[in-house]
Amino acid sequence: MSIVYNTVGTPESSCHTERNNSLMECTVSSCPFRMRHSGRRHANSLITMPLEFCRALVDHGGAIFHARGSCMYPCIQPGDTLHIESRPIEEIKIGDIAVVRLNGFLFGHRTIAKGMDKDGHYIVTRPDQSSQGADDPIHEEDVLGVVKKIERKGKEFPITPKPLNSLAKVRLSLWECWNWDARRQLIKGIERIQRLQIYQIIASLFLKTIYDQLRYEIHLPLKPGQSHDLYRAIPLDRFELSKSFQQGKPIIEWMLTVYLDGTNIPAAWVTLILSPDGCPRGKGWHIDCLHERIRYRGAGLAKAATIMAVNLLMRIGMRIEPDL
Repeated sequence: MSIVYNTVGTPESSCHTERNNSLMECTVSSCPFRMRHSGRRHANSLITMPLEFCRALVDHGGAIFHARGSCMYPCIQPGDTLHIESRPIEEIKIGDIAVVRLNGFLFGHRTIAKGMDKDGHYIVTRPDQSSQGADDPIHEEDVLGVVKKIERKGKEFPITPKPLNSLAKVRLSLWECWNWDARRQLIKGIERIQRLQIYQIIASLFLKTIYDQLRYEIHLPLKPGQSHDLYRAIPLDRFELSKSFQQGKPIIEWMLTVYLDGTNIPAAWVTLILSPDGCPRGKGWHIDCLHERIRYRGAGLAKAATIMAVNLLMRIGMRIEPDL
């Protein structure tokens, strides 16, 4: 079983399916649509799961972490793969990069102090970019482990602090400029171009040339109502919806992801949920989210994902129900 946790978030990661707000007022407790949009989704994410479960994933190599942000630059750079090792808080050393929960998110910050109070052992952390101040004391229940290896473009890098020299400062400034302003402006410009008819014609021709290179994969969240950043990946040819179960119960939510051959970054995906009797959407399978990465919008990859999902449902005599 492959379980992936991806900490990368981008401005293009939002869902592009339009919904009728009145349909979101479902009162059926077992409805996955209600669970996904009532705040329970975040409660089932890796951030708030028991530490024993998270540590088990980490120790068995079943979790992949990707860094984002620049607070640990240049030691950890955006996009780096972080290999985590669970470790009791009392065994964490000064200088270790501790992976901790802060304000509902996972952070990797440098350990600068240790101590004990009425709540037990604690550590104090601080990002490398800060020369003063520190995070509040962090106790055992919020410590996942430490970063044992940093991987960047297939090469391993040490976890020791690095000085922010002139070249590193230039790189950091360029990265921040790109991610805080220039990237957003570029995305807006691309979206305007993608609305042009000539672009859509060219994009559709592009899809025809790469159609044979498309690869599909099924993602099942580990728990109903949970986000798909922690999931079980299943090859398309091994997925049998009528015979698949989630914690001993039939599947009520799944995502079909499209990749271009040779890449591990999703190009498009469609999330489907099974609404029960009583849901305002009506009983049956519905599309909850349909998305294409911005570089592929207009090429029809989201449509290709939808068609494949429809075909999978038709195999077992079901179909996607239209939303009102």
